[in-house]
Amino acid sequence: MKIEFSSSQWVFHCFSLMVVILSIMGFYINPQVKGVFIAARFLSLGFVVVLILLFIFKAVNSGRLSNTIGYFLMAHLFLITYGSFLSWVWGGSFFFKDTILVGFLLVSVLFSASLAACLNVFSAQQYKERYPVLDYFFVLGFLSLILMNALEFMPLPKFYFESEGGEVQYYSQGTTFLFGVAAVYFLHRASLKSGSVRVSLILISLLFLVLSLFAGARGDFIVSCVVCLILSIRTMPFRYNLVLMAVVASAIAVFLLYFSWEDILFFKRMETVMTGESFGSRDVLLLQSVELMLNNEWCQISGCGFNYFQKYFSFSFGNYPHNAFAELFITYGFIIGLLVFTLVMVGLVSGLKSNVGETFVFHFCLFCLGLSVKSGTLVSMDTFPAILFFMFIGMKKLRIFGLRQSRV
Repeated sequence: MKIEFSSSQWVFHCFSLMVVILSIMGFYINPQVKGVFIAARFLSLGFVVVLILLFIFKAVNSGRLSNTIGYFLMAHLFLITYGSFLSWVWGGSFFFKDTILVGFLLVSVLFSASLAACLNVFSAQQYKERYPVLDYFFVLGFLSLILMNALEFMPLPKFYFESEGGEVQYYSQGTTFLFGVAAVYFLHRASLKSGSVRVSLILISLLFLVLSLFAGARGDFIVSCVVCLILSIRTMPFRYNLVLMAVVASAIAVFLLYFSWEDILFFKRMETVMTGESFGSRDVLLLQSVELMLNNEWCQISGCGFNYFQKYFSFSFGNYPHNAFAELFITYGFIIGLLVFTLVMVGLVSGLKSNVGETFVFHFCLFCLGLSVKSGTLVSMDTFPAILFFMFIGMKKLRIFGLRQSRV
């Protein structure tokens, strides 16, 4: 069978595999389950590398490598190179002795390549979004958790989280993220269908949203709900939104007849935030980011590179600012930081008003961007690609570098 390298479906398969790579860690419920999904993650990564290399080779040979893909990748490589150079100058490069951080940045380039290709397909305005890989991934992954006794319904969902050392864990950010993405995906699929098929997909989306809730991570679940709400308002007929609100309200009423809010860990953890007992130290880290910028003129002007925040306060890598834009200003300074932030906001607003804002790619990147503001870091697999995705939508809107509608 001949593979058509210029087809939109080829691009969407590559993007699907990146979603698998980014979200599959949510299936790492316990050591027994983890090994299976780690193997699947590396297999998916290998496929992505091969697909992208073949795609670029074919596009270069045919002379149809678009400006969008070229500028997107050049921008990403510039940000990594410049940030790494400043990190070496100011001492933050110490943390890159942990090679997994370098791996995160390399994988982020692959993600950017898939997003750039998606943007190019959207510009052509002749495509049909289909992600069969994700259908199998979410459904079979969900069923595997049940078969491996990592998830039970009693009748409320209960995950059996366990660390490598055998310690019991009560919640998981990765699992909350995974099922949140699944909820967004099936809601998007529902928006493309009608009748009973649409209703069935909406119910599947609600099931995964409930699983995201019971996985317990506060920010990830809230971002899931916000993205689902935006997607529903943006793409669903008004009558479906009314019915959906009625279903959710009825489900809450039935739940309260037999259970209480305290039966759900998410609400117990939210109570500590509402009462001011705990913000998970994120408010402190954000204030320290402001303090660093006010006290360091070089960081304001040229930036201080990756991980300078941790070096400045003698923190471990895990105590990064937990806000991608705060880290962006520390890493690159106000000039580059403000330019990127402005373009991202322009891209976000213009994207919501365009056909791109109806795609799953857009909403997945919105999900990643929301999480990056809540607890993200630039040294990750998804933050740079999500920022660049919206930045390039903004650049297309403003016609910067002559970016315009084109085909791969």
